[in-house]
Amino acid sequence: MIETKNIFTYGLTEKEENILKKSLPKKDVDITDITDAATDIVSRSNFALIINLENITDDELQVFVDFYSDADDSTETIVFTSGEEWVLDKFKKVKTIVYKDLFEMEQKLKYDLLKAYQRTAKSNGYSDKLAMLIKILFAIRNKPYITTRELADKIERTDRTVQRYIETLRCAGEFIGYDRQKKGWYLMVDGKSVLMNEF
Repeated sequence: MIETKNIFTYGLTEKEENILKKSLPKKDVDITDITDAATDIVSRSNFALIINLENITDDELQVFVDFYSDADDSTETIVFTSGEEWVLDKFKKVKTIVYKDLFEMEQKLKYDLLKAYQRTAKSNGYSDKLAMLIKILFAIRNKPYITTRELADKIERTDRTVQRYIETLRCAGEFIGYDRQKKGWYLMVDGKSVLMNEF
């Protein structure tokens, strides 16, 4: 399973850091200050980036704008501890929040971080399921008549979960059959996959 329990911060004051620590959605969330190295944003996944707009240069802000400019499916949330709403125009493809002041940050940050965490976790859940579907499809394609148990071992899930994933693949248009004599799964049309465009 993909884990994204990271928050990046940039230029926070001591008071803002204290508010953040009180507002964490989970106890095991890592907070990483990237004030001295904005390019570290690419080093690992995060579910939130919290920036003090007063303590960032235009060049450093542009690093974040560039990073998120092609983020069509981004689940991260960018939070500005205070500032003007003009910054929202720079991050059109990412959920962006601008607090008016520290009081608003203190009132809303916990709720906003919890929503950001849940949104990223949900997205990661979809990614995990997609990865499992692909593994199952490749396993059936590469080893015709593979058993449910072998598939379950391969993806480290239960037999019932494998059966649900196979049904999902069938609903997506894949012709997967089950041979009762060989007790295994196979691709019904000459061992070729519809979803992999092998026709």
